[in-house]
Amino acid sequence: MMLLGIAGSVFAQDEDKSYLSLGLITANKECNEYFGDAPGKYGLQGRQDCSVALASVSSTDNLALQFTMNLIKEEGYNGTLAEICAESDKDCINLGLAKNSEDWTWELGALKDKYGEEITYGENEMLLKFNTAKMKNGLTVDQNSVITWFRLCIPHLQSTLKGKIKIRLTDVKIVDMSKFEEIKDVEVGEITGYKGEQSTDSQDGFSARTKSFEIDATQGGKFGMGDLYLQFTANVAENCADLLKDCKGQFELSSAGKSDTDEINYNPAKLPWEDGENTYTIAFAEMGGDKTTIDLTHINWFRIYLKPSNPEDVIKVTLSNIKIIAKEKIVSDNPNYTGIDRIETGAEEGITEIYTLDGRRVSREQAKGVCIVKQGGKAKKVIF
Repeated sequence: MMLLGIAGSVFAQDEDKSYLSLGLITANKECNEYFGDAPGKYGLQGRQDCSVALASVSSTDNLALQFTMNLIKEEGYNGTLAEICAESDKDCINLGLAKNSEDWTWELGALKDKYGEEITYGENEMLLKFNTAKMKNGLTVDQNSVITWFRLCIPHLQSTLKGKIKIRLTDVKIVDMSKFEEIKDVEVGEITGYKGEQSTDSQDGFSARTKSFEIDATQGGKFGMGDLYLQFTANVAENCADLLKDCKGQFELSSAGKSDTDEINYNPAKLPWEDGENTYTIAFAEMGGDKTTIDLTHINWFRIYLKPSNPEDVIKVTLSNIKIIAKEKIVSDNPNYTGIDRIETGAEEGITEIYTLDGRRVSREQAKGVCIVKQGGKAKKVIF
């Protein structure tokens, strides 16, 4: 019987669904180069402090580290990640319950992507199950445990590799594979009475405001600051997107009927503006201002103020469909999740029940590809 090498990969996954996220470690992490004078001191490393609580987890066997790993190499360099890691004595990805604590460790050079394929240059979707990691001796995890530290490290390489490869990680998070999450937009209120096209024809820029709101107080009270977003459609005149990315000003929301009181605000230059018509969404959690005093059930003031950095420039933009929305997380069980990681080839005697990955019982003749086989009190994945 042959065992398939599937370190860090998962076969039973519904691509239309997202696993339940327990928390984001980092949205974007560039692994830094470091090197010293002594041979073999060069390396790549990305460290990140974080806070992901495991209070809602029934078993760490359900958990996985999920992220996108983008490998970027210098033109003309053909070394693979596995070949580079082979030169290192401790290439690894670590998670810890304390800083510098290697509680869960995966050998980086041995990993496959989440489909069981070799890691290649470009973007690789990764899903590393906790029960495929090497665990620290004596590690205990309970409802009070919090993951506070993450690291990717390829140490002790030759300095001749400096600048040959970069590793960028995005959307690094801990997920519970036994559950799915769906994010649903819920409209909390519509901002009406706002003017149409605005232009910074004067050196003072422009300021447009409205007190006309249709706020659903019930919905507003249901969600907290971390769930709410300002969303709008903007039609940006030609060649104005770059001016907006460098402009001064604010988006403002208040529950006091005026600016500068019980107000939250956002710098418009932070948005990824593009010419033409596009929809933009700003998280309340990313805004500045009086987050502790604003009444989310009674927002009654909106203003946008824009001023180009160069007074001779003119910004023209039209805002419409301005509203406040909430992103509600709907959690459901993952019917395909089994927690089984070992996949074997061939059939054995004594098979009593065979199931497809979506839970349908089939006969031996009907079994194709990867199926779940139950023999007595045990279950495993088998390729037929």
